[in-house]
Amino acid sequence: MVSTDGAEDARRTALAFPRLDVVSDADASLGRALGLIDPSPLSPVEHAVYAPTQVILDGEGRVRGIWRADDVGRRRPVDEALTALDGLKIG
Repeated sequence: MVSTDGAEDARRTALAFPRLDVVSDADASLGRALGLIDPSPLSPVEHAVYAPTQVILDGEGRVRGIWRADDVGRRRPVDEALTALDGLKIG
């Protein structure tokens, strides 16, 4: 997970959720470079918010699928994500 939280907040989140890798992008430079910052009025420039994004990687680290919400309040339904995973030809 990449978050615009500072390093200390990211560390606390990682401790609270041990199976979650958390990366701090406090200045949103990574998010801006990848086009993942939500441009809606709900996320003003002074407080950048990542648009919910799902990147599917195969076992060798290749990107096999990308899903990005059209606004910060939308999440990909679990059944849709599982269908996308089932449809991949990995092997």
